[in-house]
Amino acid sequence: MTLLTDACSRRILAVYLTFDPPSYRSCMMVLRECVRRHSRLPQIVVVDGGREFQSTYFETLLARYESIKKTRPAAKPRFGSVCDTAVRNCQHPVRPQSEGQHTDHSPGPSGDRVGDPKGQAVWPFEELHQRLAEYAYEVYDTHQPPGAWPDSTRSV
Repeated sequence: MTLLTDACSRRILAVYLTFDPPSYRSCMMVLRECVRRHSRLPQIVVVDGGREFQSTYFETLLARYESIKKTRPAAKPRFGSVCDTAVRNCQHPVRPQSEGQHTDHSPGPSGDRVGDPKGQAVWPFEELHQRLAEYAYEVYDTHQPPGAWPDSTRSV
């Protein structure tokens, strides 16, 4: 799962889901999804030090459309908290609804694990992508995430 988030509003701008490992392709596809949804690219893209963000193709795309790429400092986890929180929040509501997945993993009377989801979870890729996008664009967008900007009506 590749997410593109807005750091100020903490809104998820685009989500791209694939079985492939992280690569410049997934980064470019999430930017494509952002353009499809919002008709524009972000002016500044902040990335971590991953190899997929150092690709010539990725950097050329950003340069062509005059987007600035900034790399967050290595070993400074506080700079990635917005993205990490968004990824964690997107995984939580989708995971428990998987068919065949149960929360009870305690050993049963015969010693085998009861409700062990290994090999039982069945979810077609299209449906998973649809539910993830629905959550990211509709549900996550409507709730105020922890640590979001305070209300302007709140007294200090």
